[in-house]
Amino acid sequence: MTQPAVPHAALNKPKIPPYKLAGLILALVTMMVLALTWMQFRGSFEEKTQLTVLSGRAGLSMDPGSKVTFNGVPIGRLASIDVVTVDDNPEAKLILDVKPQYLKLIPENVTAELRATTVFGNKYISFLSPSNPSPERISPSTPIRAQGVTTEFNTLFETITAISEQID
Repeated sequence: MTQPAVPHAALNKPKIPPYKLAGLILALVTMMVLALTWMQFRGSFEEKTQLTVLSGRAGLSMDPGSKVTFNGVPIGRLASIDVVTVDDNPEAKLILDVKPQYLKLIPENVTAELRATTVFGNKYISFLSPSNPSPERISPSTPIRAQGVTTEFNTLFETITAISEQID
């Protein structure tokens, strides 16, 4: 009888499942699913067109991510807020991320207002159709002037405090 070249024990060695490799693959797939879900939630896969709104002030409770509406319908989010100087006056420059399909519905002479949901609530940007809308549509290159900013509770409190200090 001939002897096998490989010892008998080496031929019948039990196979160990690749637990480490399977765990690594599961961890990578889980992280990728979570990252894609987070990106979807943040709107990374949506098309956006940027509009600019200029306002005398933005208020304390206007934060990036605030709603942008057109006649009450949500059409986008506030991307950023900056302070710019226009004619030697500081103004708030609000950059909006708006869904492109709504741009063809917004007239060029639209009214923009910064409104609050409640007295203590966050603000949002509201576009309202004028009574006589122009046939031209809004352009991303043209800044929109905000017509009004809702008074906040903090501003009202500061005014009342200043008046009461004057009386004392």
